Amino acid sequence: GIVFVYLKKCIGEFGGFIGFALAWVATETILGSALLWSGNESLFAQLIRVTQGLFRDIGFELHVPTVGWANPLAIGFSQVDSPLLLLAYWSGISIVSMVVILGNSALLLAYKKRFLLLILLIICSVPLMILSKNNLKHPQEDVLTVGVVQADIGEKDLVAASFSKAAQKDIVQNLSDLTKDMLSDYPNIDLVIWPESSLGFFLSYFEHDKSLFPQKPLLAGTYRDWLSFNSILFWNNDGYSYAYDKKILVPIFESHFEEGDGYLDGLVEVKNQKIGLGICWESLYPEASRYSVGLGADILIYLSNDGFAGESTTPWYHARASSIVAIAAGRPVVFASQSGPSVVYDSNGKLFSSIDKNEAYGELSVPLSKNNSKTLFVNFGN
Repeated sequence: GIVFVYLKKCIGEFGGFIGFALAWVATETILGSALLWSGNESLFAQLIRVTQGLFRDIGFELHVPTVGWANPLAIGFSQVDSPLLLLAYWSGISIVSMVVILGNSALLLAYKKRFLLLILLIICSVPLMILSKNNLKHPQEDVLTVGVVQADIGEKDLVAASFSKAAQKDIVQNLSDLTKDMLSDYPNIDLVIWPESSLGFFLSYFEHDKSLFPQKPLLAGTYRDWLSFNSILFWNNDGYSYAYDKKILVPIFESHFEEGDGYLDGLVEVKNQKIGLGICWESLYPEASRYSVGLGADILIYLSNDGFAGESTTPWYHARASSIVAIAAGRPVVFASQSGPSVVYDSNGKLFSSIDKNEAYGELSVPLSKNNSKTLFVNFGN
């Protein structure tokens, strides 16, 4: 705001906006890189990501996997854990971003308008949040119990597994052993999850040794078609099948993958509940959840791997940000991370259960309801 006001006086309003944009990119790049200091992301990569997000926010498209979908760096995501997220019931993350921008504009102009704009914004926003909260209340009738194995498989191990069946066996044996320990501690688990890239290699070995898989339904992150797709497989007693291919790829870092084309829609059924699937930062795209709910999903499950971010705040923020999807879609959301934390948010965006970061495994309870009405966002979009 200070940069905008100063440059507006010097070179006019258009120059003020350009100056603000550049200052915003620089600030977010520095702060974002500081938060990721223990990960393996470079300053250059962070700059590209943030710049890309800014241009999408102001209406330009640098790289849009699915036309019209809001970007995960939208300003509204700054309101994680804020009551403003309830506004997502109406129009996803876009309306939250709009209120944040209008709120800051109102503060900037308040000294001229005697807080009139700010008062009008509050008068408009509060009733919408109250209505959202009331509409999102679904009576809990049962729970789906999910077990997540947070094996924290390193990139070096996955690279080794790409060339060695022995390395593949070591990874799956570890996953299998952890799963057996988990099922011993939590015998009532309905669904087991091995998060994103847990089986990050072609499954040639395990087509012949199914004893390593649990005697429970399983969702596992893997790579399909000779490492061409970042995928999710679904295992039951009859064997496994591929259930979903990631559609929204991370720029640069996933350029070696192909985008899922809808061939695998990502809908499986466990305990008479239809489950919509997604991978990693697709949990930051409410529009992706709208597609799943349109197919009939009662629950949304996202498999992620934030191990690259180490002990920074990124894994925690990523997990908490999935609450926006729960509100926008009006469905409980499971966010299962390979290195943790893993969480469940109910359809009101409230934390329901969680597994701490760096725990080897744990149990999550997912609230179920037969009264799964659709939000305005699901019905009408952005």
